[in-house]
Amino acid sequence: MGHRLVYAQSDTSRFAERFFRAEIAAAAAAQVGLSFFWYTDEMQRFHGFNDLNQWGGMDKVGHGFTAYRITRLNSDLLSALGMDPKRARMRSFLLSQAFLIGVEVLDGFSSNYGFSGFDVLANAAGGVLGLVHNSSGWQQGIQLKYNYRRSGLASLRPDLLGSNGSERWLKDYNGQTYWLSVFPGHFTDKKFPKWIGMSMGYGIHGFLGGRSNPIGLPAIQRSREFQLALDVDLVQLFRKTKWGRHLRWISFVKLPLPGIQFRQGSGPRLGFY
Repeated sequence: MGHRLVYAQSDTSRFAERFFRAEIAAAAAAQVGLSFFWYTDEMQRFHGFNDLNQWGGMDKVGHGFTAYRITRLNSDLLSALGMDPKRARMRSFLLSQAFLIGVEVLDGFSSNYGFSGFDVLANAAGGVLGLVHNSSGWQQGIQLKYNYRRSGLASLRPDLLGSNGSERWLKDYNGQTYWLSVFPGHFTDKKFPKWIGMSMGYGIHGFLGGRSNPIGLPAIQRSREFQLALDVDLVQLFRKTKWGRHLRWISFVKLPLPGIQFRQGSGPRLGFY
């Protein structure tokens, strides 16, 4: 019985290793695909680009969040397939950084973009946070989340902010919000429900360009937004069901729940955020 268990563990570990190698190949293929289909503008010599002060910092938050989610989700996947958890965490971190740095290199050859060292730093920060998060005891108590709602501004610059729904959730920063969710039940001995939490969100509104809005478009005030809203952890809420644990794959999405928004230049607004 013991020998069969050892063999089974060895088989799952080898499968996880093969799966990881397949991920590397898929990431390389994705880089090639991006170079042909996304970067269709004229390519030029490699150059840098300082975009630190663009889009109210949303671009940098997005980079960090993407690296964080890739690291966390892939680590969970490799561990579930049988890889040693420590190895899964480190390999997921390295994979996220390699893929995202590859995208930055492509940006460096693009006439419409440029290599951004600040993007690389944001990617590294998000990956490290995901690495630390997966190895800590507060994985469910503190979570980073994201949601998107139509801003109504993308139609003013569809080339930049997206011409359809599938593009706008990625390109229209005005509709994106990034959240830090805290679930107190994980940090107290009291019988406080672990699935109830509070989220603090950050977003922007009125940004029709990176640093300024182009002349000729409607005059819209560029402002930052801060939200405070209720949140739920679906994994904890449905943990007693057979399918509840699978919700962790979509747990990074913040559900619209009652909250309050503070926008520069206007008073607080109640709503679902």
